[in-house]
Amino acid sequence: MKYTLIAAIGLSIGSAFAATPVKISGTWQQQQVIEAINTDVSGDWSIRHGEEILSVTAAPAPFRTVKTGDWLNLEIRHHPAGMMRKLTWSTGAESTPYLILGQNMAIVGEVIPGWRWDQDLSLVHQQKRIKLKPGQARTIQGWCVLVRDLRPAQADQEGIANESETRADWWAQPKPCTKK
Repeated sequence: MKYTLIAAIGLSIGSAFAATPVKISGTWQQQQVIEAINTDVSGDWSIRHGEEILSVTAAPAPFRTVKTGDWLNLEIRHHPAGMMRKLTWSTGAESTPYLILGQNMAIVGEVIPGWRWDQDLSLVHQQKRIKLKPGQARTIQGWCVLVRDLRPAQADQEGIANESETRADWWAQPKPCTKK
């Protein structure tokens, strides 16, 4: 009975940090200015430039809201385990992003300037190493970083090719995290 209770508490704590994956749909061909933005009933952003419309799960609090006149760039990488998207919002075509979204990203590469993923959901820069926890925003060198959803790699099945790897949805903005 005692072990069942401990397991139930552990599962409820784990599900408290779980979030639904970020959803992105529509097309956005190149870096361009946002002509219109609307927020629907579910809170998702609908971003438009000409005939192109991109629907994106809105950034969680305390992240900045996107507005008309800002620029959006969408980078897409195709991978057998699923498409990876990185969206960056900035005030101008050549400006530093004020908001970054990584959707279905592998835990590799740079997240914020100078900081890259390392094993076990950590960010590293030279000799510094900071472990992140899903669902908890963390300030790292002036940037607020939040891993919104983490999907661990699935175990290989014998005799079947497996392209599975750990994937995450994450947000970052160049200002310290605040509570709302």
